[in-house]
Amino acid sequence: MAIQIRNRPSDADRYRVVDVKITGVDYSSLTNRTTVTVDPTDTNHNYVEPGYYMVPQRNDNSPRQIVHPLNALKVISKITETNNRQLILEGNQLSTSDASPGGGFFQHNSPALTTAGFDSPYTTTAFTTDNVQRNRKYRIVTLGNTVWEKFGDLYRSSQNPSYGKEEAKVGVTFSANASGSGGDDPQTPLFFDPSTGANRPVAAGGTRYHNSPLAGYQIFSLTGDLAQVNGVYDYVSSELFKHITNNIFLEKRTQTDGGVGRWTIYNPGTNEIFFEHQSSNSSGFTLDSPVSSSPQVVFEDRTATVVASDQGNGTVVEVGWFSNVITDEQPLTNAELDSNFLDLERNKLTSDGSMAITGDQVVRGKVDAEDLDISGAINLDGSFASGTNTFLNAGTKDIECNNLILTGEIDDVTLFRKYKVTSFPHSFLAYYNVATKNLEPTTALFFADVGPFSVSNVIRDDSDGKKFYVRRVNTEFNYILVSEVTSNSTFKVGNTVTDHAAAGAILKVLDPKNYLSANQNLKIFGLQQRALAGYVDSVGAITMNDPDDTFTVSKLTDGVISPATTSYAYKIALMDKRTGKISNITVANSSRHVVQGQVAVDLMNNSNYNKINGVNRADVNNIILLYRQVNGAGNFDLINIYDDSDIGTSTTNIELQDYGLYNKTEWGVYTATNGKYNQRLNPIYIPLSDAERNAANSIQGVRTDVIGLAGVGNSNKYSKGFLETTVAGDVVLTTDTSALNHSPSVFKIQETQYNASPNIDETGFDSPLIVGQHQKSDTVGTDLARANNVVEFFIDNGRVLNHQGTQIVGGFQKLIDDAQASGLNKIDLRGGTYYSKLITVPSNFKFEGNSRTNTFIKSLPWNFTNTKNFKGGNTYTGYTSSPKSDVLYFNETTTGNINTEGTISRFAEITPAQREPTTSGVFSKVIRNREAYGRVLLDADGRSNVQVSNITLDGSFESNTIDVFSTTGKGNFVFTAERSNDIFLDNVTIKNGTTSGIFFEHTNSSSINNAIVRDGGNLITTNTFATGLYAPEAKRLRMQSSLIENFSNANDLTTNSNTSLVGNIIRNTGSGVLAFASSNFNKGSNLVLGPADEFIPMVDTLNSEYDELNVNLLEIGDYLSDIVEFRRDGAALNLGKPVDVNNYGVSFDSKINTLVELGTNQYFINQSAFDFTNGSPGTTVPVISVPTQNSPDSSDPTAAALSSGNFQLKITSRAAERLRANASFDQILTQYRALTNRPSGEALVGLIFQVMGSEFTFLDGNDQALLIKAYSVNSGGTATFTIDSKFAGLISVDDQIVFKFGIAAQGGLQSYSTSGTDLLGNPKVRSYPVTQVTTTTAQTDITVDLSDHPGTLTFVDRIVDGLPDNNTRLGIKNTFTIAKGRIII
Repeated sequence: MAIQIRNRPSDADRYRVVDVKITGVDYSSLTNRTTVTVDPTDTNHNYVEPGYYMVPQRNDNSPRQIVHPLNALKVISKITETNNRQLILEGNQLSTSDASPGGGFFQHNSPALTTAGFDSPYTTTAFTTDNVQRNRKYRIVTLGNTVWEKFGDLYRSSQNPSYGKEEAKVGVTFSANASGSGGDDPQTPLFFDPSTGANRPVAAGGTRYHNSPLAGYQIFSLTGDLAQVNGVYDYVSSELFKHITNNIFLEKRTQTDGGVGRWTIYNPGTNEIFFEHQSSNSSGFTLDSPVSSSPQVVFEDRTATVVASDQGNGTVVEVGWFSNVITDEQPLTNAELDSNFLDLERNKLTSDGSMAITGDQVVRGKVDAEDLDISGAINLDGSFASGTNTFLNAGTKDIECNNLILTGEIDDVTLFRKYKVTSFPHSFLAYYNVATKNLEPTTALFFADVGPFSVSNVIRDDSDGKKFYVRRVNTEFNYILVSEVTSNSTFKVGNTVTDHAAAGAILKVLDPKNYLSANQNLKIFGLQQRALAGYVDSVGAITMNDPDDTFTVSKLTDGVISPATTSYAYKIALMDKRTGKISNITVANSSRHVVQGQVAVDLMNNSNYNKINGVNRADVNNIILLYRQVNGAGNFDLINIYDDSDIGTSTTNIELQDYGLYNKTEWGVYTATNGKYNQRLNPIYIPLSDAERNAANSIQGVRTDVIGLAGVGNSNKYSKGFLETTVAGDVVLTTDTSALNHSPSVFKIQETQYNASPNIDETGFDSPLIVGQHQKSDTVGTDLARANNVVEFFIDNGRVLNHQGTQIVGGFQKLIDDAQASGLNKIDLRGGTYYSKLITVPSNFKFEGNSRTNTFIKSLPWNFTNTKNFKGGNTYTGYTSSPKSDVLYFNETTTGNINTEGTISRFAEITPAQREPTTSGVFSKVIRNREAYGRVLLDADGRSNVQVSNITLDGSFESNTIDVFSTTGKGNFVFTAERSNDIFLDNVTIKNGTTSGIFFEHTNSSSINNAIVRDGGNLITTNTFATGLYAPEAKRLRMQSSLIENFSNANDLTTNSNTSLVGNIIRNTGSGVLAFASSNFNKGSNLVLGPADEFIPMVDTLNSEYDELNVNLLEIGDYLSDIVEFRRDGAALNLGKPVDVNNYGVSFDSKINTLVELGTNQYFINQSAFDFTNGSPGTTVPVISVPTQNSPDSSDPTAAALSSGNFQLKITSRAAERLRANASFDQILTQYRALTNRPSGEALVGLIFQVMGSEFTFLDGNDQALLIKAYSVNSGGTATFTIDSKFAGLISVDDQIVFKFGIAAQGGLQSYSTSGTDLLGNPKVRSYPVTQVTTTTAQTDITVDLSDHPGTLTFVDRIVDGLPDNNTRLGIKNTFTIAKGRIII
């Protein structure tokens, strides 16, 4: 049995309803929907939501009063516009007497009003009650003198209140019990009179069927639907007689208003009242009861017309009733409402939460002093049972108890029911039915062992004979996907399957109604929009052109490796990123597409590789698939996928390279033997060989037993591509439970809403043999996997929007938003696999899974729209169009709505000042534009106090391409937290990014604990962002007990301060860890290994000699560094000394060079092409400038100044553009790869800047003087200076010196001269190189080259006169680094 505590109305006859003023009703066969038009001024419409149910206006099949909502009349959508209000119902709900008969609940026209000549079928103005029609719903506009109790359950103010009735006053709504003058003609039951042998109206004196006191009655004369009332009624009691055939009673039903009952003819099963006396009867008013033989009752049909004198002049408008209250069965009859239940109805629960029941409670099961055994389900609230095995259903309410003992798992369906989030490890399968324009989804059944099953098996459920076809067998998670054939039963947990006992009983059922919901985002492979005239389409249906085959193949070999005897042939195909359509593969041409005499695949490298030249693509949105055949045998196998990160934006004359295994990662999707795509990693959708692509053009057996392989899908799936769309309405369950060959569940998408002509390319699909598309045969064991109509789809759980695309109504983002709004500030995901686009977490939030071993969030396959949702797509010529368009992320206001309002546009290009938290919502703080998040899965940029724990984030590199690095470089990271504070990653796994793992640039006080970061990308790249942890400029970063392995390049912790990296394993990540320009860096107890587990030492960077300054040119505009104080010997160094004849001062210079590394050694490329000091060749203005004043102004003596050791670096936006135009990483990499004779193993690091200061020591009055004891000017443009031999160690060959004379110099020597200016615009003192140093016991002779000396020199021999002199001395040029670090561009 089932105990149902219903949310019944507070009286016996009425539900609580919202009444809306109806102005029209119509049905469209194109959409298969009924539209109820509402008066634009009626604000009651605001309170009706999708999910409400409507009370029927009429029902041609029943004359009973209609006051209860129906499941069939569920509101699935609403439209609220300035001059347009509508409510949308699924299906045809028109009267069965209309031209297009439907469910019988509405009429196109309102007969009473059209006959009276009103302005429209559903009039927009008030009308008098003579136009009221029974069962329709009305709202009182004016009272007048109408006798309102004649029309409905109403009473006038002059009367006493009656239970079950409402006072008639303006604004009150009622259901008409009787009609005005336009009502239907009533029928009257005739009773057989045995005394006369005739049929008579009961009013004329009906008698018993025979004269016994226990005799019954016989009724004649009724027609139409009322004919079922005719017949014999046997005696049950003096006040109850039952029809001998039908479930119809003739009963004096007890009333609760003081009366003793009214005689009624009704069906207790449906509560349908056929005839009823208008008022309660006194004890003398009986229907020929044993007490009295004089019948006094006059029956009146519910079609009765109110007499004209009672109609009065009151006015009404017609309304519709909507309620969110509905029960699984018909409501209880009046007779079943005892006083105890009515008290409960009125008062619900007492103030302390208890519910006292003083009457009897009947339980169909075992009840004794200790036990309560119930054979059915216990339903406490709502109708949200998770499945067919539900016993205790509490709906949306809580269950509180002491101990909860479970033998199974906790299955939380809240994520799906409320937030439309679905967990499933792989894709789902469905079948497109060209007859019904529906998609027929599969059901997932979980077993202990799925080994006994095979794809295409036809199997029956042992318990009830339910038949299904096996479509996929997955042994990793032990589930099968099945196509259900019989809709007259459902799968049940615990049932077994015929002839497959070894599989055990069904452990779990995931049927479509529990994983598909309205507005969910789907990515469907093998389905596409139409591309025909009349369909407006802004997103899909792109024409896919085949590539031309004019490309040629050449080889590059160095002759060192042998043997070089392998031949290679190549083909290409194109894939459109917008639609997923894949072109045909080119035909190999032996003269152009084949190369001979190359080394084997595993021996190829950057000196021995093949070039595919002159490749063209029709559109910049096409990516290129490269296929290769080796030695003329076997298939052409997929070996590379080229996106914009590889080939830029060129569309013609593109060069591709095949490096064999040389540039393939050992952890990626390519096999270690031949470098082709590895099927074990399950790349989704793409053809892995030319055979797969070509086979798709004919009906072939599909490999649905393996997840994600190219065989899943219809025969033309590659030419159709993928479709990003949304579910249109909820899953529809088949109502014909007698059918043995119907698909039990179907659903529609946006493109298939219009049944007559859906926006779907149906070419190549099969027509169904019967109702179920997948019903191909009824023979057990028949191969059924050859259906062309199978499609594969993934559910995007990131953000679910309403159908207008204006608000987030579900998905992870809504879940996060609600958790923050409620003050909970955390979410706990149960174990499962969730596919998603980008997710954004707010500040002060915890994002947690059950365990990183069982809670996975994965990027969608071929996700080129990571920051977009889609809406529309159901455009059709001649109908109101809703073309497919995208809705961009990060236009949200702080309340989470998606629109263009609000103060924050999350990823607009903005100034640093605008990056501060100017609002307090989920979407406060802003970091760059949405293009920076092309492959990012979880984003915490600009946040504070965020924890992510016990979860795995999977970037799905097997089915995605590398995003371009040009915007910020972070687009290929799985997790980003740029410029964030207090980010805590705990017990997380971050893996399978397209190149990278964690982006922590400029974080503060963040921590990574017990994390696994692994496996970045399929191809080895020299890009610095291809790393597990990218955290330059981080402060107080802590990482412990973690593993980072398998990335192309070293983890970047440059320019860090107060960083602790302790107890970690860092393996196979280039040179391990970059930590230069960092200070206070603790690196204890780390195990840093190379790819062969060789040990890589870390540089000790504690108190590094480098200054803490990094230049980030990713921002737009001028770059201005922090103010830095330069200190020497513990004190600020005066950098502002004037440069003149008396004080040679300090000069500033800069260099921008290209850094490479070999092992742990790092050095510059000493070639002019790699010197970017001035940004570009031919430019003489340095990129870097120093805008700091020489000394503070008197008005602000504490201001930063060079004289106080302070300096600041600046790069103007114009200078930065010069650098970007000539020295982006990709450009440098191209130049670097073109170099020859570079050391093996050397790798490009990037740009390094240095700002140097130059001073001349030993010239200041406080310095030790290098006094000149003698000098000579030699022939050949040199001079020799003699100093004391005790200073011999201070000067070396190639040092730069100057000389200063306190006496008149001879030979034309000039003490002070300058040449050019420095970064400050100050003159640079000319100095001279030392060419020879000769030391004896008595003296040291210093010979210098004076070829750069201004003026004419004359020979003079050794001059000693007047020497030594305290002001005649040598100075040694000292060039020191003021600042250096990386330039990120």
